[in-house]
Amino acid sequence: MNEITKVFIAIMALVLGAMCISLACGAVTEVSAAAPDSIDMAPECPCEPVTGAIWTTNEAGDVNVNIYTDVHDPMLNGGPANEGSAGLPDGFYYIQVTRPGGQVLGSSVWATNRAPINVVGGEFTAPIIIWDVVARPDGTIGYNMSPNQEYKVLISQNLWFPAECSKTDNYRINPTAITLSAFYATLVDGQVVVKWKTVMEIESLGFNLYRSTSLEGPRVQVNESMILAQGVGQIGEWNYEFVDTNVQVGVIYYWLEEVDVHGSTVYGPTFVIFGQVNNLPLILAP
Repeated sequence: MNEITKVFIAIMALVLGAMCISLACGAVTEVSAAAPDSIDMAPECPCEPVTGAIWTTNEAGDVNVNIYTDVHDPMLNGGPANEGSAGLPDGFYYIQVTRPGGQVLGSSVWATNRAPINVVGGEFTAPIIIWDVVARPDGTIGYNMSPNQEYKVLISQNLWFPAECSKTDNYRINPTAITLSAFYATLVDGQVVVKWKTVMEIESLGFNLYRSTSLEGPRVQVNESMILAQGVGQIGEWNYEFVDTNVQVGVIYYWLEEVDVHGSTVYGPTFVIFGQVNNLPLILAP
């Protein structure tokens, strides 16, 4: 191998090495930048520190609310849209949600639009709902739940999110133990069928059902033992049904008590009259 060949090979090695570093570091050159198979092991990648500020907000635009009741509530914004905040470098950004300790719960690199944040003139073109723009490793929208409901959100133009090249903010979800989407009763063949549906159950243990013949009268528990929660710590849909065979002619009111690790919450009432179903708006009992 002559000296010219050796020099050529050395130059090509340097070029290919630089290309590999560029691809691995994943700087955002376009929205469809390729994502790695894993983001747990970040290579050493050069990047520019990100100036400016980001913050969580709600739909009303309140800055740094930090505590929310539903995973769909936290939004992210950045730049001088918040008076006194410094602007961010223009361009597209990846976004990632982790536990405070760093475990990745969801990332836009797993979503269809991998760099969903666009910064123009130093600020977001629009606030984004964090849940809607990140995905789990299997591509499903949203992020996994943190056991203590504390989260860190990061943005970066580097898909490995190195600390020196990312901006972060923290927030917490303090949900009600359940999200109740339906609660109603109907009279069928001389029995009352009470149904309810939940779409989120956080720290929930189960349910008790109470009956009364008047709004102000005494309430009697109709289930012998607690009806256990089906989807503890999950987001989905869970349907429940209870058949009350000990009914009387007239108005029958029902209340649903949800029991969780912190106490209980009462929903209702719903009621039946001679087979007609009547759904009142869901209210929290005092």
